[in-house]
This record gives sequence, C-alpha cells and structure tokens, in this order.
Amino acid sequence: MLQGQCRNAVLSNADDRFLYSVIVRPGISFDAVFYSEEARSYKPCTELFHNTLKRSDVNPQEASYVCDQQYEDVQGARAVGMRAI
Repeated sequence: MLQGQCRNAVLSNADDRFLYSVIVRPGISFDAVFYSEEARSYKPCTELFHNTLKRSDVNPQEASYVCDQQYEDVQGARAVGMRAI
C-alpha cells in the first residue's frame, strides 16, 4: 500500500493487549504504534495527537489521519491541524 512511500503509524483508544492482536498481520507493518492506555488519555484529547506527532517527528500539516470515528478521530486530528480522512 503506502509502505516505503510514507511513514505509517497507529493511534488507538484500544488497550495495548487488544490492539497488538488486531494489527499484527503478514505483509503489514507500522513504523510506530501509539495507544491511549500508554498515554493515559483518550482521543479526542489533543495532547494525545500532539504527542504522537512529536514522537513521530512529523508536523501536523504533513500528516493525514485515517479515521473511523467521527467525534474521537476527526475532531482530535483537526484540532491539532492534521488532515482527517
């Protein structure tokens, strides 16, 4: 898909035990995985999005966030200046 063309990361409200069991798939890899349990905050908390961007060394204007939840994902991503898809 986009591997090799851009960096791919996961930001999820799921806990780490569940999340890793879902995202581990042959042929799919992520450069980073961030989850709310580790950060002790949940989307749409802007701090969670800012920390993800900072740890990924990416500016919000350079990032696209692929969303599946209108409130948690779209609102949080747009609040920090990311493009929400």
